[in-house]
Amino acid sequence: MKITELKINNFMLFDKLDIKWSPNINIISGENSTGKTTLLKLMYSSLKPLSKKKFSTLTQEQIEDSIVKKMLGVFRPDEDKLGRLVNRVQGSNRTEFTLGLEKKGKISIGFGNRQERHADIAININDFIKFEPIYLPPKEMISATEHFQSLYEDYHIDFEEMYYDLTKCRFVKHLLQREQIIVQYL
Repeated sequence: MKITELKINNFMLFDKLDIKWSPNINIISGENSTGKTTLLKLMYSSLKPLSKKKFSTLTQEQIEDSIVKKMLGVFRPDEDKLGRLVNRVQGSNRTEFTLGLEKKGKISIGFGNRQERHADIAININDFIKFEPIYLPPKEMISATEHFQSLYEDYHIDFEEMYYDLTKCRFVKHLLQREQIIVQYL
């Protein structure tokens, strides 16, 4: 499932952003701390819960819960409160972002800065195709090591959840078994 567009209002360091993605290759570049990783994490955490086998059988409440849990696990906001991801201003504020998908699909998510574990979510996917989003953090391939998954499950180790998801990905497991990934720490 291809992402065709990303619109963001008041999310973390972004006041407003509207990106139309190319149908082929897209490059995100910029100085450190300008939001490149935030964009990738936002798209990943919005799509990953929808890749479950039984997505079409979930209730609206279950969909909202799974997306909120994924965002909390990926972004790890202070005090585990979703509202901490809203762009900080004095008083009340709200974030909204939309992922435009191929075949006129769309995922819209919004929540206020006082929300702890709730988001307003609207999903319109006309032709649902099974997909598995993968977020590959280039410098942090430590998460793909042999015992990371069991450590993460058995102990509450301090890593963002997308690293755990990476260890469960069949593609990465296949590469690791064939020893085709060489990790070089800089």
